[in-house]
Amino acid sequence: MECALVMKIKLTRNYSTYRINDVIECEDETAKRLIADGLAVREQQLDLIETASVDPGGESADATPRRRGRPPKGE
Repeated sequence: MECALVMKIKLTRNYSTYRINDVIECEDETAKRLIADGLAVREQQLDLIETASVDPGGESADATPRRRGRPPKGE
């Protein structure tokens, strides 16, 4: 049993129930036919890597405890 190869394409014209600029996944043969007919282009996926960074001059949460209300009489 073989798996059909899948390709991501971006439509340049309306096709079936899809609209212009829709990105769809379809079988490799269908995708190649749509590209050859000028109805689609291969979707260029950019592999974006999300990174985190630390801002050394960032804010800090330095809160000193505060007394609520007035101190009791007698102190």
